[in-house]
Amino acid sequence: MSLDEGDNDPAQFLRYLFAALQRIIPEIGETTLASLQSPQPPTMVTALTPAVNEIATLTEAGALDNCCYMLVLDDYHVIQEQVVHDMMQFFLDHLPLPLHLAICSRADLPWSLSRIRANDQIMELRSNDLRFTLEETSEFLNRVMALDLTAADLAALEERTEGWIAGLQLAALSMQAMDEGYRHDFVSAFTGSSRYIVDYLLDEVLARRPEGTKDFLLQTSILDRMCGPLCDAILAHRTASDLPPSQAILEQLEQANLFLVPLDDKRIWYRYHHLFGDLLRVRLKQSFDDLVPELHRRASLWYEQEDMLSEAISHSLAAKDFDIAARQIGQTMTELTGRGEFFTTHLGRLEALPDEIIRAQPHLGVSYAWVLQITLRLDAVEPMLQAVERIAGDKLSDDLKLQVVTIRAALARQRRDVDQAIELSSQVLAALPENPNDDNPFQRATRTGLVFNLGSSELLLRGNPIGAEQWFSEARAITEAAGGLTLILGAMSNLAQAQLMRGKLNKAAATYRRALQLVREFESQIGGSMPAAAYVHVGLGDLLREQNELDEAALHLARGIELGRRWHQGMGDTLCDSYIFESRLKQAQGDLSGALEAIWQAEQLPLVYQDVPRFGGPVDARRAELHLAQAVSHANSPDLSRLAAVEEWVETAGLGVEDPIVSLDDEIRGILYARIMLAKDDYDQASRLLSYLLQSAEGKGRAGPVIKILVLQSLAEKGHGDTAQALLSLEKALSLAEPEGYARVFLDEGQPLAQLLDQAVKLVIAPEYSSRLLAQFPTEELRITNPPETRYDRSPVPGFIEPLSARELEVMQLIAVGATNAEIGQRLHIAVGTVKNHIKNIYSKLDVHNRAQAIARSREFGLIE
Repeated sequence: MSLDEGDNDPAQFLRYLFAALQRIIPEIGETTLASLQSPQPPTMVTALTPAVNEIATLTEAGALDNCCYMLVLDDYHVIQEQVVHDMMQFFLDHLPLPLHLAICSRADLPWSLSRIRANDQIMELRSNDLRFTLEETSEFLNRVMALDLTAADLAALEERTEGWIAGLQLAALSMQAMDEGYRHDFVSAFTGSSRYIVDYLLDEVLARRPEGTKDFLLQTSILDRMCGPLCDAILAHRTASDLPPSQAILEQLEQANLFLVPLDDKRIWYRYHHLFGDLLRVRLKQSFDDLVPELHRRASLWYEQEDMLSEAISHSLAAKDFDIAARQIGQTMTELTGRGEFFTTHLGRLEALPDEIIRAQPHLGVSYAWVLQITLRLDAVEPMLQAVERIAGDKLSDDLKLQVVTIRAALARQRRDVDQAIELSSQVLAALPENPNDDNPFQRATRTGLVFNLGSSELLLRGNPIGAEQWFSEARAITEAAGGLTLILGAMSNLAQAQLMRGKLNKAAATYRRALQLVREFESQIGGSMPAAAYVHVGLGDLLREQNELDEAALHLARGIELGRRWHQGMGDTLCDSYIFESRLKQAQGDLSGALEAIWQAEQLPLVYQDVPRFGGPVDARRAELHLAQAVSHANSPDLSRLAAVEEWVETAGLGVEDPIVSLDDEIRGILYARIMLAKDDYDQASRLLSYLLQSAEGKGRAGPVIKILVLQSLAEKGHGDTAQALLSLEKALSLAEPEGYARVFLDEGQPLAQLLDQAVKLVIAPEYSSRLLAQFPTEELRITNPPETRYDRSPVPGFIEPLSARELEVMQLIAVGATNAEIGQRLHIAVGTVKNHIKNIYSKLDVHNRAQAIARSREFGLIE
């Protein structure tokens, strides 16, 4: 695969990847490629799974015995899209023999290679390895290029090019047309810095091209890929002249070995070697700068006529024909927004348009606001909407007005303004027909989004599972009628969570199982994985943990985490839930250190994922809960130092005994506060808080939390010495829990609760259920190791996924003193493109978007002074 900028589109990358693999397995990937055209295509990473499996299956069957295949990715440094990097990281991690990867790149790969380095499964060739020795220079110039140079001339060229093969090739092309006597003079004149060497050689090569070829080379250098008709289109004069057609020129250039790379077996599509293309574009700007915009316009028109809008947009933007680019972007809007994983592509194009163009075309401005909201650039959403409204005024269509309000409703929910989220959603919902018109995708999509917004607001912000269940039941009906499995799974998973909050474990399990059946049916059709299945696996895994089916729970949570990691752009909040649920599972298995490790993984996710309201609750509360478990795990008395640390977190969080319970997170923190009071033997305050929490949970129909609160209340009453009242509270909890198969809510409280259950059995209080629970209590203490305080500090590390490399630290330090990209490159002796790659990695690791934010975050972490 020869890569260029256009291959940052993950779908395009995948198509070319399968085209390459089909050379060894003719039909590989055809099912996945077909699924990309479906209403709900699979994500790019999971789409690779069937290809890996097909190769592995053929290998196991012996079909590929005694073979070794090499997949070569050339010029990988042009790939900037994280989705593509993740895709190839997955492919590398699951690479089946006998397939090998060869990656050619000017910059270091943004992949994790530590494991394969440790296993000695990689061979890395750096610039020093690739430079020609004197012997290799002699072999190339005298045997391959047939120049018959003297040993002295060979040594001079090797020294002056430093073994750089492209420079040697340019020199050889220059000398091929010279008489033998002039070649020595050429070598003698071949001096100066590499910049002047390149200029000199390029002039020599271009000057010796046949008539018309020089202009062809320069003017077609604006193209990432080229074919004969496209070149004819941008060289408008060629069809009306006596010059050979572009296809003939391309074939001549290939035969002359002039840095032209064929991209298919039929020799239809070509590209220039990237280095040669860069040099041609520099000379084009010097020679025909005024012509460059017109060349891009011609290319854009040709691509648009060929229905290749992605390429057309790139050239329109390069020509600064922003009105045309805006029209073309508008044509692709539906396609891009229908494939949610590619919002970054849409965002990049919109950002390239001037503000006045965006704001003068309301549909573009509203689309821009949608993408900003979905990609969580929340501060930019409202200013964009206000600008659209101000400029469009009365000309804003009714549909766009409804979209504006819908965006504001979603924004309000993300910012936890539940009243505004519900008010705005209801306002738009009232303006839509009750039954969406199948011929009006706007109405259907808008209604679906609003119903999801209302359901999430009720469930997570108001803690109202009854209202949420009604909304998500409607969402399920709408999405099943419209198709599109991702939305169906989202509706069913949210519905199951509402059922769980109502204490209906069996009903929720049935919802999850039905969703998994849909997933299996779909995956059997596409031969790959369904990313949105993470919603289902994660929720079902935690449900099974509660029923003490720990082995099956572990399988589902592991699958959910795997899918969430592969599709992190759309699964960040689900991945956060996954780690919180995994920490609960590890604690249930008696592995408190593993539970702390899981919560540390959640803390490494970007802050925005931690701040979004989630089913698993707040990350900081879960960490405090684990520290509390450490504090009370000692046989005789609580570890007072750890208990004090948890109390300090409570004070920092500002929790109070009678703070209003507004959201699910408030309830989770309130229950934690009650646990702290119990650990301190402050039973009076614990009882008051638990009574308050119980009243709130019962009032909203949250039977799931009611069971947990009743269990804690029984422990508080037992601590008071009021065993009779403790057994009454326990009996209420058992009566709610037994039909649904609850277990961990009792087991997690340890021996104090086991003693109460033992008494319940003797007093014939739910005797069979109590006996079953008693039989499941662990006989071993928690396995606790004290992890380093620096890693398991109470404060999360916001957005910091992995440390900066040594080179990235150098770049960051130069950013801090105000150095430009060019100055950084000069200082570190690296290309500006490499500098940009380092800066992009720094922004990703620090979870920032610009230099000022990177400097502030680096100082916060102590990376710079």
